[in-house]
Amino acid sequence: MKKMLILILLVVFLLTACDPYVSKRPYDYKNTTWIAKECNMYFYAGEKYKISHSALQVNGKSYNLDFTFDYGYGVTIYDADKLPNEHQHPRDAILLHGRGSFSEKKFELIFNERSTDNIGLNLKKITFIRTNGEIIPDWAK
Repeated sequence: MKKMLILILLVVFLLTACDPYVSKRPYDYKNTTWIAKECNMYFYAGEKYKISHSALQVNGKSYNLDFTFDYGYGVTIYDADKLPNEHQHPRDAILLHGRGSFSEKKFELIFNERSTDNIGLNLKKITFIRTNGEIIPDWAK
């Protein structure tokens, strides 16, 4: 009986510790550009696990961005110019925070009542479409 309980606890631990999006986040696809459909936002994943450059333009203002993909679903987008270094992400630098949904061809950032929108986009979701290679949209040049 004791061995069965230990086995059940081990299985539960393994199932809950699994990240459903491992190797599916945008930065897992090297040399790809992800361009938003709903607004002027993009980012480029040059190397695995690293977003090389990104930008957002809203209401005539441009932002350099930094993305954090949390374990599981959480995605936070920061104003990179407000970050003291690459390891510190103060709350006042947060532009957007929501729930990510990831696949090979697209990444959706979904907003709900618990999400953060500190720049007034007022969107329910942002859909990023994957393109191969380094592409800078015309609005960002």
